[in-house]
Amino acid sequence: MLVKTAGLVLRETRIGEADKLLCILTATDGKITVKARGALRKGSRTGSATQLFAFSELTLFQGKSQYTLNEAAPVELFFSLRERVESMALAAYVCEVLEILSDADSGTEELLRLGLNTLYALSEQTAPEELIKAAFELRAAALAGYAPEVEGSCAACGAAEELYFSPAEGAVFCRLHLPGDRGVVCLRGGAADAMNYVLSCDARRLFSFRLGEKGMRALAAAAERYLVSSLGRGFRTLDYYHKLLSAEF
Repeated sequence: MLVKTAGLVLRETRIGEADKLLCILTATDGKITVKARGALRKGSRTGSATQLFAFSELTLFQGKSQYTLNEAAPVELFFSLRERVESMALAAYVCEVLEILSDADSGTEELLRLGLNTLYALSEQTAPEELIKAAFELRAAALAGYAPEVEGSCAACGAAEELYFSPAEGAVFCRLHLPGDRGVVCLRGGAADAMNYVLSCDARRLFSFRLGEKGMRALAAAAERYLVSSLGRGFRTLDYYHKLLSAEF
């Protein structure tokens, strides 16, 4: 049976000399595995549409155990991501997060839209990279059912001054009721308001805010630590991204 859909290539694995196995996030069928025969051959008609980060229109043959690619046409390739190794590494992290959060056999339209908007923002540099990363992490966690409680006051007493975010608790606390986990982040410089904005704004306006240096540093720490804590795992692409950033200095 032939199936037509559109999807974002999250991961590609070489098979033999000419074939690839793709992990693709679609709006209609969730996360699927697709075998792309001959995609690595020189002059292949499906080569560009099956590369990492490609968002493509796909015609698939649905077999008993997996999909096989019949035709593919690229819609957006995000070429500019490849101009800077740090942006490409961050895009790979975005794709790894999407792969972990997306479930097979379930519709994931919002998660796919978030991924596409994030890759576009990174490719076109519509906002600072640190801001894009943090907004993606918080929004992705929320879409996966892990939305933190960041109403702007202490979860224990309601105090609104000198607030801290606990990634382990997923909530905001004042100094008096601060939990004992080491990853707490002081929400200075408007970081608390930024977290609320990211979690509640229209998807099209996700990256349309700005913070000063202190606020951005706090937001970045809170978002990354919360996503890692919520999922209970690390990401090899995130480790590589941080390694690249540390090498710049």
